[in-house]
Amino acid sequence: MIPRRWKPSLILSRLFRAPVADGKTKFVLLAKQRSGSTWVIDLLNSHPDVVGYSELFDYQCWNGTDLVGGSTCMNWNTFVAKFHTDHGREPSRTEQRQLFPQFLSRHAFADERAKAVGFKLMYNQAVSHPAIPQYLQQHKVHCLHLVRHNLLDGIVSQDAVANRGFAHAGTRAESQATIIDPASIILRLDRRATEIAAAREFAEFLNLPTHEISYEDLCSNPTAISNALKFLNVDSGAGELTSQLQKMSANTHRETIANFEAIEQAIRGTKYETMLRP
Repeated sequence: MIPRRWKPSLILSRLFRAPVADGKTKFVLLAKQRSGSTWVIDLLNSHPDVVGYSELFDYQCWNGTDLVGGSTCMNWNTFVAKFHTDHGREPSRTEQRQLFPQFLSRHAFADERAKAVGFKLMYNQAVSHPAIPQYLQQHKVHCLHLVRHNLLDGIVSQDAVANRGFAHAGTRAESQATIIDPASIILRLDRRATEIAAAREFAEFLNLPTHEISYEDLCSNPTAISNALKFLNVDSGAGELTSQLQKMSANTHRETIANFEAIEQAIRGTKYETMLRP
């Protein structure tokens, strides 16, 4: 059963007009943080017929720095700040509900150069305001659901970010071992698994055209993204897609987890044991 916080409210659907067919595929790259979404949106954005933006609803950018990966456009915070400048006050809740579809139609999906245009939408952002899922549903926005099946890798990446103080390396590829709390590791793995399942139900609940892609498949087989391109209705044979981002972690958990033996003991005998890469 889909968790309560994922259930979109449909009360405000009257605020939305029916979508206008314009021959362009609107999409979101739906993902959990530390699932490779920045790399994937950067790959998609390198396609000549795709414009892919980073997180337009990132309410707290990492250390206040600009987000990386993909193209840039006005984000939601900037859009609200413009309203504040124009009106001398913050928008009310009712006004925000009206501003969300305006922002998405006029900025997030407005690029006329592309055959497919979209942006990164993290799980927590997808349910941060009822108007977001409502817009996705009303406009049948395509959902590319990126899943990192090795949940332990996602947790290691998350804790490594907290330790080093920046999320993406760009052209840097340094890595260092990270200490993971063994007492909470099972709870954290369960939580990530639950969120992935909830995201699948979320897209199904909204009846969105959905295609799931695997981070691991993309890493091992670069041509795996061709099915995603077909889903976005763009040429899947337009050439190799590229990204300036580099993989930061080493190959094994023994190299990336400083207290590897403690984590190995904590998940031994559980369904997550196979995720260990010694």
